[in-house]
Amino acid sequence: KAQARQRAGRAGRVHPGKCFRLCTEDAFLNMLEKQTIPEMQRTNMTWTVLQLKALGIDDVAHFPFLSPPPASSLIRALEILYSLKAIDDQGNLTIDIGMPLVQFPVEPRLGAVLLGSLETGCSDEILTIVSMLSHDSPFVNRKKASSVIRLLGAKEGDHM
Repeated sequence: KAQARQRAGRAGRVHPGKCFRLCTEDAFLNMLEKQTIPEMQRTNMTWTVLQLKALGIDDVAHFPFLSPPPASSLIRALEILYSLKAIDDQGNLTIDIGMPLVQFPVEPRLGAVLLGSLETGCSDEILTIVSMLSHDSPFVNRKKASSVIRLLGAKEGDHM
């Protein structure tokens, strides 16, 4: 609701405009959450926990997050890191897997696949696959898309 109200406030700010909501008043009043759930509370925490461990923060459960994630998210992240052998029984980063994973700017599971590909001799293929899974479609030309949006968009507002 807060986000919808904020967007409605933007209508007419620079040019004359109106806000049309694509839901019923009943849905707006009774179904929408009052506030958007902070990203930290609704995303996979595995990469974040791995980075905190690399920084020497052992007790991630008591780290002063601005919007603390649910304990279940932190527990799940630790379970995933343990299953990848990135952390040991005490929750410390392992030298052979945990430390190298920190260096990869990808989700830890994909990083673990990259590390495993070194042993099986298929690094080129896995690197291609991980690259494709880690980024937006390479077939979208952002400059061309922006020019089309400018051409077809309306100052009064539209869905583009």
